[in-house]
Amino acid sequence: MVFKCSVPFCRGNYDNGPKVSVVSLPKNEELKKKWLHAIPRENMPSTKNFKVCELHFDPADVRRHSEYFDAKTDVAIKPCCKATYECLI
Repeated sequence: MVFKCSVPFCRGNYDNGPKVSVVSLPKNEELKKKWLHAIPRENMPSTKNFKVCELHFDPADVRRHSEYFDAKTDVAIKPCCKATYECLI
């Protein structure tokens, strides 16, 4: 299932719009309120399926699946890093 962006007038993942990644609202209630306040939408649908596409974020803040990160430290390891040892396989 492809989720569409819930931000008004955004065409993210609609038939005539760009194909983009989407994220759910934060689980942290305080942060969720800030997001919803920043999104000018009347008749807000259920926030359960509310999605925001990557077009509403700074590109540097979007983490792709091709990046690896340590969940404990939240440090990203970019795939372009050079190996410090020779691959034996």
